Amino acid sequence: FCSVMGGGSMTFGISVYPDYNSFFRLNQLLQAESHIDNMLQMMNQRCISCQFGDRDEIEPADRKIIKALGLRFRGQNQWTYFRSVNPGQFPWYLNADEADILIRTMEQLLPACRSYMNGEVSIDFEEQVMLRRYYSEEEDSWKMESFSTQNFQIPLSGIPLTLTDEVEMARLKKKKKTKAVLELATAYIPIPFRSKDGLIRTPHLAVLMDRNTETVIRQKIMSDPESSETVPADMLLDYVMDYGRPSALHVRTVQDAISLQDLCSELGIRLHAGGNMDLSNDLFF
Repeated sequence: FCSVMGGGSMTFGISVYPDYNSFFRLNQLLQAESHIDNMLQMMNQRCISCQFGDRDEIEPADRKIIKALGLRFRGQNQWTYFRSVNPGQFPWYLNADEADILIRTMEQLLPACRSYMNGEVSIDFEEQVMLRRYYSEEEDSWKMESFSTQNFQIPLSGIPLTLTDEVEMARLKKKKKTKAVLELATAYIPIPFRSKDGLIRTPHLAVLMDRNTETVIRQKIMSDPESSETVPADMLLDYVMDYGRPSALHVRTVQDAISLQDLCSELGIRLHAGGNMDLSNDLFF
């Protein structure tokens, strides 16, 4: 998925969202209904970008590349540089794989833009429509068509976590059912620090809260992507072991619910994705 920026005459460039999950993150940002939601989603983006900026936006490493290539830029929005954005990470330089993705995208984006600008393709981007370019094996050529996103369901990838220890699951199922309604949220907190690999990152926090009492039950800083997948489930299971099975659990997005859906189903916990998350929002900001 690719976004051409410049319609607002503020930021000019091209952003590539390399898979469905990153496209989903973009949509969550565009649909943010409050300043807090916007902040949370801004820190959760994944994209690869080519940007056209001003001289003062260029870092020394960019200047070194520009000089080595014998390129010269003058004026506003002319200086070309590239950045990679990952969840919880400030924009950084591209690696080889990301550069390859951007190159392959540009090879198809440029002819698509020419066709649109020359009027060969009629499309109104304000009507929730995208331009789709694809290769037709039957005709042995590249084709383009408009593609409506109104009813488009983004297929998300993720692994629902299951408890393989049947004895422990049996113990959890025997825990009493309570009227507790929980809210489980994760967020990248905008407190930047430089990690050992030189990247500027932000802490990734998971919080489990009780909506009835408005109290924090558990919280934990997640240090790596793997723990980000398992910590929320571990927090829920620890809660059930200590306090019983809650009646409901609320999470922020459908993507957040993927890893928890099987556990909640097994334990008879109603799982809700989306909606009001004011309790955790007030804690994060």
